[in-house]
Amino acid sequence: MFILVLCALYISAHAASDVITVTEKTWQKEVMDSPVPVFVKFYAPWCGHCKSLAPTWDQIATNLKGVVPIVKVDCTSEQGLCSRYGVKGYPTLKLFKNKKDSDYNGGRDAKSMVAFATSNIKSTVEKITNDAGLDKFFEKNPSVPHVLLFSEKDPSTLYQSLSMRYEGKLVLGQVKKGVDSVTGKYNVESYPHIVTISGDQVDHISEVGKDTLTKICEQLAAGVKVEPPPVEKPAGEQQPPKPKKEKSKPLQEVKPDTLDSTCKGTLCVIGFLSDASDDQKATLETVFSKYSKDGKFTFVFTSCDGEGKALCSKFGVSSAPALVLYNSKKNKVALASSYTVEDISSVMNRALSGDLSWNKLQQQEL
Repeated sequence: MFILVLCALYISAHAASDVITVTEKTWQKEVMDSPVPVFVKFYAPWCGHCKSLAPTWDQIATNLKGVVPIVKVDCTSEQGLCSRYGVKGYPTLKLFKNKKDSDYNGGRDAKSMVAFATSNIKSTVEKITNDAGLDKFFEKNPSVPHVLLFSEKDPSTLYQSLSMRYEGKLVLGQVKKGVDSVTGKYNVESYPHIVTISGDQVDHISEVGKDTLTKICEQLAAGVKVEPPPVEKPAGEQQPPKPKKEKSKPLQEVKPDTLDSTCKGTLCVIGFLSDASDDQKATLETVFSKYSKDGKFTFVFTSCDGEGKALCSKFGVSSAPALVLYNSKKNKVALASSYTVEDISSVMNRALSGDLSWNKLQQQEL
């Protein structure tokens, strides 16, 4: 029993901490080159006040993880570093920002220190409140990826910190719930929701966990494919069984009496083919293989002969082959400029990014 108690005490004393230990060798990288403010504690292991502050320093490091790095420097082993910054008593707390340091003389409680650290974050998040703001957002540094966060509240300190960390590499924006002209363009119905735009690639992440924003920004800035981490569940919450992944709906033929049920509530990609041409169907299948996996589109085809004539008339298709993108939820349509993989893909990409011009579909009896 005594041994078990000792083990428990040892594990507790050596529990993982989010505080970053910095030495002369790592000082430049971790502190001076940091794009965000860094809060540093200069201490001595034998110092009683330092020992008293240690649990609080650990706490703020956890609270500010990914927002403001919380650092400690042992002045008994890094005497040159501590001397360089005029450390004469322990603990000495300093904030480093833009390669300059300033002393912290405020309260030594977690709330005061967190407030001080976060007040030094200079946010570059673009707050988008209308269509004009969205246009301005995309005009800012168009050569780098853009990230849109749709949320119910103002940007978190984490998101503001990420805007500093990746300034020049990413452009971060935020759209609050209620800006219907923008949320409608991206078909956002739940919050928080992330849309990333990198060139022609548009990705939606609807399940936003604790580390999702950080991971997505890190991946985009590095130029790798966005793979959001799994959403974290609160401790003790039972994990529901993972649902079986539904297979993508196959490319299917549609007729006037099945159009509504097949396309209901989706973005429906309708290929109008002439004489069931194998080449024309192959073009549609190529696009289908590219866009069907994420489940945002339903792919169907029909003919402008026989029963299909009514559908051609309904969608204003004068001749086949042609492709129409049908937003059944809003009763709007868009026509690809030509029946090629490139032009069809262009229409679909613009629909996902929100800059596609739609036309209202006139109601007609089929």
